[in-house]
Amino acid sequence: MLGPPIDAWYVWIGVSMVSLAVLGVAVAVTPEPPSRATPAAETIEEVAASRAPASATYPIDADRVLVSEYRLVIEGEDREAVTIDHGRMTPAERGTDLRRVALGASPNELFESTATFAEAIETARDERRRIEPAGDRLIVRKLSYGGTDVTLVTA
Repeated sequence: MLGPPIDAWYVWIGVSMVSLAVLGVAVAVTPEPPSRATPAAETIEEVAASRAPASATYPIDADRVLVSEYRLVIEGEDREAVTIDHGRMTPAERGTDLRRVALGASPNELFESTATFAEAIETARDERRRIEPAGDRLIVRKLSYGGTDVTLVTA
């Protein structure tokens, strides 16, 4: 006989179930896009854990970066936030002397005294500022000036 076997519908259901299982595995294994905030936070923590002076840059692709004492938020097509576990960050906003220091200037050239430097750091930490990326990179610099250790972060 050349007809289908009697148990053909069992085979069809079995093949369908195996196909659905393979599809489920393929969907579950599809990787999520890599995090942008976690490697940036790791760069910040490496600099913060280092002896002063230390610095690093990390390339980012974002519209905005929010830096607070212990939190980094990178906004672009999506929003990612991470907490910094080691050290405190100090945001260095554009147009400020702290940004110039973050970019490599010496604090004693820009600040009248160590007290004004420490005051600028506390002011920057108190105000949670939004920093727009410049050059698509996050810049981290740790330094010690007049007994004040600071990790400056700017974008």
